[in-house]
Amino acid sequence: MHTIPLPANRLGHLKWPQILSLTLALSGCTSAPSLVDRHFGLAVQRAQAQQSQPSPLRASTAPVADTDGVTADAAVARYQQSFQTPAALSPVINIGFGTPKAP
Repeated sequence: MHTIPLPANRLGHLKWPQILSLTLALSGCTSAPSLVDRHFGLAVQRAQAQQSQPSPLRASTAPVADTDGVTADAAVARYQQSFQTPAALSPVINIGFGTPKAP
């Protein structure tokens, strides 16, 4: 009859304090998440959901009555031009402010 050798006991070389500390260390991994951990990031998820939902006030897809194509085109052209040439700086008139008074 052929016998199969049994695997060696892997914990045989550990002492009881080592086994106890190993057990305690591994038991920390099995705890359930706290209330804070379960709701982690919920506020961000709610804010993103609220921002991505269409507003019932703007459900209409009709164009706004007071904006025509010419005005909108000019506004877009001014916006794009503002990145090409910076606005001129206005002079600062700062006479007498921040200076100590003479006695």
